[in-house]
Amino acid sequence: MITHVLTTDATVADTEVTDIVHHGMAARELLPDEHAVDAG
Repeated sequence: MITHVLTTDATVADTEVTDIVHHGMAARELLPDEHAVDAG
């Protein structure tokens, strides 16, 4: 299930925008128990 999407340049790692996504999901009360991100 996809609950939040953020589009960035290809050079931006997921770990750089995790906080932004987390806050967006929290605003809609959709926080998961675990976040899966790509650090590469």
